[in-house]
Amino acid sequence: MTRGTRSVVILCDGASATGGTERVAIGSALGLAERGWQVGFFGAEGELDPRLKSHPDIRAISLNLEDAYHAGKREVLRRFLYFPDTGQRFADFLKGFDPQETVVHIHAFRRIHTAAAVRAARGYPRVMTLHDYGLVDPNTGFYDFAHQAPCPLRPLSAACFARQCTKSGWSGKAMQMARAIVNGPLLHVAREFDHFVHVSPFAQEIFQPYLPRSTQETMIENPVDVLQAARVQVEHNHEFLFVGRLQPEKGA
Repeated sequence: MTRGTRSVVILCDGASATGGTERVAIGSALGLAERGWQVGFFGAEGELDPRLKSHPDIRAISLNLEDAYHAGKREVLRRFLYFPDTGQRFADFLKGFDPQETVVHIHAFRRIHTAAAVRAARGYPRVMTLHDYGLVDPNTGFYDFAHQAPCPLRPLSAACFARQCTKSGWSGKAMQMARAIVNGPLLHVAREFDHFVHVSPFAQEIFQPYLPRSTQETMIENPVDVLQAARVQVEHNHEFLFVGRLQPEKGA
């Protein structure tokens, strides 16, 4: 990229719109490109979204790796805590972008990307959108999946270590806690970011005790692509529509 060009490089685990986080990341890339920004998109999982692939102002790649639900156990263990391979690939990708004119926007580094990718972007302003609580909570949602109830415990406290709260039992709990220790007390990944983006005031309030006080924060609601119409007075209705995975932790 030439000096003076506004650039954003987006990093996300998924390279196609398979979930809410990926939809926001891809939508942001497309929206920024339409507004004249030069955009990079670095995904790790699955096929690259064709809209990213065909856009003339977006440089996008996917490593096309399998996530933890499909890759073999040995492969998952090799890359779960810290995956230097993707970190190096991301560092190589960033060489095409001027650090003085580029912001690195990270949406997810949980399923395949790890702190190695975050650290590969040192020297660039780094922003993270906090789609879930995974940056500070080992189980990602302050939710006890074993008891199907919100979890009131402080992450990485003694009580947290002693409580089995995952869908996959104590083996899954051990892996989650190990990764949380690497990202937290060992590498202090939360301190790597220059700015955090919250998706709601509710989520921002939950995050407050756990984020570095010196890091700037902004609240930006997730974009929704809908046709504008006359307002419906929903406060008078007795039925509601829920959009999302129909799981207990979603609160429907």
